[in-house]
Amino acid sequence: TEGFFQINLPVYEQALRDIADHVDEARPVVDLYSGVGTIGLTVTDNHLTLVEINESAVREMNRNIEALNRANSRAILSASEKVLDTIVSGSTIIVDPPRAGLDDKVVGRLNEVLPERIIYLSCNPVTQARDVARLVDNYGITYIRGYNFFPHTPHIENLVVLDKKSS
Repeated sequence: TEGFFQINLPVYEQALRDIADHVDEARPVVDLYSGVGTIGLTVTDNHLTLVEINESAVREMNRNIEALNRANSRAILSASEKVLDTIVSGSTIIVDPPRAGLDDKVVGRLNEVLPERIIYLSCNPVTQARDVARLVDNYGITYIRGYNFFPHTPHIENLVVLDKKSS
């Protein structure tokens, strides 16, 4: 398979546990920029929609869905910004975008429909901070943690959980 995989498994597993701690099983989950589906398929057994633009990653994701017998999970081959209708009110949205961060259309949709929670894992804290700044009018930061997935390099991963503000 072609694609990107985390290599520092103990640290990645901690990040997955932290994400799972913030997933409400009563809500549908949408995992955008989902790669082969590792995050979404690990953190919830609930109704799960996974969106990924890379065709080989989606093929692997479908194999993972089948191997885990997840009839309530579906994979969508698309850019996240082209399936904005998957972002709905009352859901939990997981995003793990590339270094460029979230597409403007995704941020716009998040601010429009106001899902209950956004779980944002980022490999670029600069673009993550930019994106979070565009969400804080409607969301409060309830959790933040950095991870050193790549020791002895300048790269870090950062997790931010945002909850919809009460109206």
